[in-house]
Amino acid sequence: MTNPRPHAEARAPHDAVMELYEGRDTLYQSELVEQFIQTCGIYPAGSLVELSDGRVGVVTEVHALKRLRPSLMLLLDEGKQRLPDFHSLDLGVTLEDVHGRPLNVKCSLSPGSYGVDNFELFLD
Repeated sequence: MTNPRPHAEARAPHDAVMELYEGRDTLYQSELVEQFIQTCGIYPAGSLVELSDGRVGVVTEVHALKRLRPSLMLLLDEGKQRLPDFHSLDLGVTLEDVHGRPLNVKCSLSPGSYGVDNFELFLD
């Protein structure tokens, strides 16, 4: 679901998880879907996400107890410009942005959003 296929576009990992969840008890066994989500989290590793302060990053780790507060590798600044150096950010520890406002994942992004190529990240 998260990789491009001849018959379908790649979906953001968050969207794929939501589709699995919506198909529980009809397309998929409910217990397996629940276990999958518990294992992978709402924002699985590799998900491209936008933060409440506008920065963009890719999820590098999902916390077992804080599934909505993953660790990220920040890629873009608030203006959606590529950062010269990628920095790690653990939302399980960092609760506020530099202005003291709550910092969290605003939304999951589709692959390729803002020109970010996930495959390029592992080649640089």
